[in-house]
Amino acid sequence: MHYIIMPAYAYILLAECQQCKDILDRRYSSYDICTIAAAAGHLECLQYSRETLNRPWTARVCMETAKNGHLECLRYARENGCPWNDSSVCMAARFNKLDCLRYLHENGCPWSARACKYAAFSDSISCLRYLHQHGCPLDENVFKAAVMNRSKRCLAYMRKYKFPGVDCKKKNKLCNIKKNTNVLLFGSLNRGDLVDELMLNYIEICYYATKFGHLDCLQAARQVGYQWDKTICETAAEYGRLDCLQYAHENGCPWDEKTCEMAAKHGHLECLRYARENGCPWGEETCEMAARNEHFECLRYARKNKCPWNERTVYFTIQYLNAGVLERITFVDRYKVEPIIDACDYLLLDENENSSMFTLKEILTDFSYTADPARLCCKYVRSNIFDIDTQEVDLVCEAAVEAGHLKCLRYAHETGCPWNKKICELSAYIGHLDCLQYAHEKGCPWDKITCSRAAFGGSLDCLRYAHENGCPWDKETCEWAAIGGSLDCLQYAHENGCPWDEKTHKNAVIWFNLECLEYLYKNNCPQIECIIHLL
Repeated sequence: MHYIIMPAYAYILLAECQQCKDILDRRYSSYDICTIAAAAGHLECLQYSRETLNRPWTARVCMETAKNGHLECLRYARENGCPWNDSSVCMAARFNKLDCLRYLHENGCPWSARACKYAAFSDSISCLRYLHQHGCPLDENVFKAAVMNRSKRCLAYMRKYKFPGVDCKKKNKLCNIKKNTNVLLFGSLNRGDLVDELMLNYIEICYYATKFGHLDCLQAARQVGYQWDKTICETAAEYGRLDCLQYAHENGCPWDEKTCEMAAKHGHLECLRYARENGCPWGEETCEMAARNEHFECLRYARKNKCPWNERTVYFTIQYLNAGVLERITFVDRYKVEPIIDACDYLLLDENENSSMFTLKEILTDFSYTADPARLCCKYVRSNIFDIDTQEVDLVCEAAVEAGHLKCLRYAHETGCPWNKKICELSAYIGHLDCLQYAHEKGCPWDKITCSRAAFGGSLDCLRYAHENGCPWDKETCEWAAIGGSLDCLQYAHENGCPWDEKTHKNAVIWFNLECLEYLYKNNCPQIECIIHLL
């Protein structure tokens, strides 16, 4: 269920309780509940909100129903006096809701040329045809919208019926390139689309030709004198248009470090290689952007060819590797952890001026014991930089648990990395049962918070394991299950003798966890005497 609908459901359900009604009315006095119901297409909720709760509505109700194609809600709203304006027509046209558009027009909803513009922008040909055939006004903005969004079906329709702005009245150099036929150099469109002089005044021909990879358009634009600058090479590198980049460079278009940076940022290795092999400069940002955006082929190429880097490059490499188990395993398998080893060697042996102890600590605590090469690398860093008894190693076990690396956790523990009850709490919350089992079997302490964290995180397997192996719990386990909406954990805890009280009911109400509320009610959980104190 979409999150925006939940308050509406909670409101409608809880409002049936007379004891709650005054509090809920006060809390949601400014909440546009009719619009939510209309946008979701829930006719019963909309009727209930208007007829029973007497909620106000605005023209936005009609706009949302038209936008999402909820004709029954639109009909109900209009028949019961809900206001509307031309925005309703615009949204129906933009999102191609022809039935709603037809209803709006037949029932007198106002419209303007904006409606045709919205239809053309989203290539809603059926709506554009309906608007045009029923006399909706037109202007040049309709054609512009179709051009800028490459709405080919609408463009064909507009050419056929000669919409304003379609005919090219004043001949231009661009209109004479190919035997005096109208040729659109705007590379995002098919050849043969017409273009007027007004469009040529605001479209940057070389930029768009390069962006959409139409080399012939770029060549034609240059032939008739259109200017370019270094942004053309940047654009070609950004969008991976190698042929455009080659043409631009070979014909004197300037470039700078930004070209390599854009190629690395978007992972276009061929563009990066071409630029570098042909003398394009690069800087630290090239490596940084490759690492920041997880393009490690580009990073490897740059470092192999001695592109300078800084500590931010290592930082973003670390951020990527810390994303999760699958990503880290994939990286280790595919790239043989070369960037990590390279990072350690470079920072230690080359004495990079930009290196810092903070970066080395991150390498140690985030990557220790991930795979054999990384172990050797980080062991080297550890033995040369860190004292085994310092507190920097405290985070190793937590990092292993957070990533779900049992092998890493085992190695860290066996080599003396300290741990505490947070290891069990974190394992239980995230749901890493194997890590929780290992930690408990090896004597890692736990307490009632472990059960509470498992209940809050919805980790039923971890909660069951902890309880069956003697981990204590108390009423907070049920309270946290109610907060997290973990119905299965709440059921397990209650059925196995875990106590609860009014606070469990209070948390379920505050967080609108209705399934938990229903379970609590059916199983006679103590309830607070007055809900007014909750909200």
